[in-house]
Amino acid sequence: MQKGFTLIEVLAVLLILSVIALITTPIISGVIKNSRENAFVNDVNSLVDSLRTYQAENNYEAITIDYTNNTNTTKLEVDGELPDAGAISINEAGKIKLALWNEKLQICAKKNEDAKEITKEKITKAECKL
Repeated sequence: MQKGFTLIEVLAVLLILSVIALITTPIISGVIKNSRENAFVNDVNSLVDSLRTYQAENNYEAITIDYTNNTNTTKLEVDGELPDAGAISINEAGKIKLALWNEKLQICAKKNEDAKEITKEKITKAECKL
């Protein structure tokens, strides 16, 4: 009596593993992409906190920071990555509006003055404006 697997048994196991891989790969990549998008929103929240601190240190004047061409004239201390494009603005009353673009993720983080939270939107870079 021989011990081992037949070719049919090995092929069946490989087929089952292939089907499992085909099903789980898109799910896992979706989870990874969603995590990266949420990390970008967290970076934007950190930017908002830094802007509020900067405004408090500068007599609560209105401030707008433009990230066009990834330039930042105001040196804010921020945890995480800076946006690739867009702008963030805070008025004298402390209300913030922003539209910030992440090129790698092709996503825009937006918030108007009345909104409580930052939202992520799947729009084009040209549409990602204040």
